[in-house]
Amino acid sequence: MSNLKLVDRASEVQQLIKDAIVLGRGITQVNESDVYSSIREGINELNRKDGDSEKALGIFFDALTASGGNKELQAWCLANLGDWVSKILKSQELAHSILEQAFCLTKKRFIQSKIRCMQAGIAINCLSESNEDKDKIISALIDCEKYAVEAIAFAGLASNVAEILQAESEALSMLVNNLLRYALPKYQTGVIGLIDDYLEVLSGLAGTSEVSYQEEINKFIGLRTACFSQFIPSK
Repeated sequence: MSNLKLVDRASEVQQLIKDAIVLGRGITQVNESDVYSSIREGINELNRKDGDSEKALGIFFDALTASGGNKELQAWCLANLGDWVSKILKSQELAHSILEQAFCLTKKRFIQSKIRCMQAGIAINCLSESNEDKDKIISALIDCEKYAVEAIAFAGLASNVAEILQAESEALSMLVNNLLRYALPKYQTGVIGLIDDYLEVLSGLAGTSEVSYQEEINKFIGLRTACFSQFIPSK
């Protein structure tokens, strides 16, 4: 897609977001379950290998309109529109702008964590297109780490254990895997501590719940071992 075409599409998406929000003001009865169901449909369409990105975009806009004046629904619609912009238009600036708009609308810590995790992904995904110089990698990793650490912090304030673990696992996995991928240990001194904190939470839950957390524990023990072997110099 040419740069001019990308600019046109980005402007179109911005205008459609405004239009959807304005149209939504006329809706007096909002069916939350239907809106969430539509958003899930759009996410599945966007993430399928043979998915139709334009269809997904339309679903997200319809869901945004159907959200009416419900700010939490609007926030989750906007978050996924930001994700769409990042993946399809590759417009990192617009994606961040839409995600910040979503972040300011929601009061739910789980959604705030998910949004920061999306932003962490955007920061690092800009490197995937080509081989970048070291300074650009460092800058992207610092941004990724900043957003991921915020995501982990908001995850810890979520309303229930399942949401806390889902959000924290997603953010921490993204951070650790990218730090391992780019292997710049000078900038990863705190990651093992974050893993240890999460493992402590999991171990505490494992002793008080019927739910098995062993698979998750094993996953992060493996990531911790990988961090040690890559980041900590052998004696």
